[in-house]
Amino acid sequence: MPCSNPKKARKTFSDVVHKYLVDKGMTQADLMARGNLSKTTVGRICRNTNDKNKDKEKDKKTPYTPTHRMVMTVCV
Repeated sequence: MPCSNPKKARKTFSDVVHKYLVDKGMTQADLMARGNLSKTTVGRICRNTNDKNKDKEKDKKTPYTPTHRMVMTVCV
């Protein structure tokens, strides 16, 4: 059955990772160690921002977009 509010059904990768951490009782440090990820990468995921692709015109940060490798790293 489709969701009546499509916007409400949309979740970012950051939302999913945050829920996973809460459900598993893990911290960002646990994710860093388990996934062999840098502090910067985990910070970007949790803040849902890709600091390295800052839009200079609007001074707006782009949302974090994970690579396939990153999704698999976090999921495993």
